[in-house]
Amino acid sequence: MVLSLGILLVLWLGFHRGYRRGLVLQVLLSLGYLVVWLVARVGARPLASGLGQFVGSLPLNATVSPVAVSQSSSFFLNGLAFSAILTVGYFVIRRLAYGLNRVTWLPVIHQVNSLAGGFINLAIRYVLIFLILNLLILLPSTSFQHSYQASPVAQWIVKQTPLLSKRVLHWWLVEH
Repeated sequence: MVLSLGILLVLWLGFHRGYRRGLVLQVLLSLGYLVVWLVARVGARPLASGLGQFVGSLPLNATVSPVAVSQSSSFFLNGLAFSAILTVGYFVIRRLAYGLNRVTWLPVIHQVNSLAGGFINLAIRYVLIFLILNLLILLPSTSFQHSYQASPVAQWIVKQTPLLSKRVLHWWLVEH
């Protein structure tokens, strides 16, 4: 029962957030975040190597072999560069998207934009909940299995979404 309430709350909050943002802003932010993520994937290594030249050797655990220290340093710098690009990109995209969203405040456009944004964000949350539930029901956790069995909402999402179920089965078993 608690799982059902949690799922319904997440879905309601998803609709509410999408409604407040609207379709235009939701699409701009989603596409922007995708672009920022791709830029971070491509730009993290060059930025990390520049940081490595600037910072030099990082003082890490001395009991580890020099190879492990070198890999740890590289891992840390790549993660730092990736995070820095994501953070800066996140703020730039938000600033641009909110600036471009001003036209949607016209009365009729605003209502349609809000409803469409609410339904789009609700659909995104539904798919995420579906994927998470499909992963969690595979785990040998008896407490989650009991929660899942007691949740008609969770069972309905997993069992009554045939198109997604077939695609996930194909993606996770056939293609990999």
